[in-house]
Amino acid sequence: MDIHGEAWGDQLKELYAVHSIKERSRTMQEYDGEIMGGAPSDVPPFIAERTDGANSITRILQYMGRTSLDGAVHWADMPGGRGHALRQAAAQLEGQLDLQTTNVDLFEWPPITKGLHPHQKTHLKGLDYTNPRYAPRYVAADVGTVKLEQAADLITMVYGLQYLHDPLHSIANAYNQLKPDGLLLIAGTMPDMYYDSGPIRASSPFDDFLSELDRKRIAYATARFLPVSAYPINRLAISRIGDTVMHLNAAVESVRVNNLDNKDTTYEFGSVSLELQ
Repeated sequence: MDIHGEAWGDQLKELYAVHSIKERSRTMQEYDGEIMGGAPSDVPPFIAERTDGANSITRILQYMGRTSLDGAVHWADMPGGRGHALRQAAAQLEGQLDLQTTNVDLFEWPPITKGLHPHQKTHLKGLDYTNPRYAPRYVAADVGTVKLEQAADLITMVYGLQYLHDPLHSIANAYNQLKPDGLLLIAGTMPDMYYDSGPIRASSPFDDFLSELDRKRIAYATARFLPVSAYPINRLAISRIGDTVMHLNAAVESVRVNNLDNKDTTYEFGSVSLELQ
């Protein structure tokens, strides 16, 4: 299988083996909990104004439908796994919203009805979510390099960032695939990022990436699952400024993968800076 003309070979086989044991069947309710937080007070202002204050992706999509020039809304999930959340939204909002969905993933995982967690069965009960008419458009691509044919109003990235070749470039690439003023919502384990063996720095590459967002006055927000500073950031939301293009200057010097089943990665960077055009 070639991804963007690259023959991945054994590496793709290993990725498939790792991904095959992952949770790829998350529902809309799980996305709300992972991305939006547990209470409306957790939602950043630039998201709250798109949800009428509610912590719900459904409300974001509905708001975007009301404010869209043509009434259509495009939601891309990167990587999207089995696409259950996309299918669930398409089924639940059918007739209410012209929703177009895209699943960017290295592998095309089919939807399932067996093997779901009990709460997932409850969320999907009564929905014909496996019906082909609710299937998202599948794009076989690397999240870090994919170019969407149609810019997205909303891009979500749930528990995928820590398995990518270059997490910061993947965030920048997702930003550039948004429509003007579109939303990028990220949740899950933020990868461990360090600088190489040069001078010791007080900040991490991720810290400096956020500082660069501040410097360019890009609206963003972070949150932790536990409200203590020692707990790592698990959520990141970014709003695109008009049709600006983010150019990230950040070189990954090395990538280390642990020996556990989760295969979490640690990245070493040389430097981090960005420019907007």
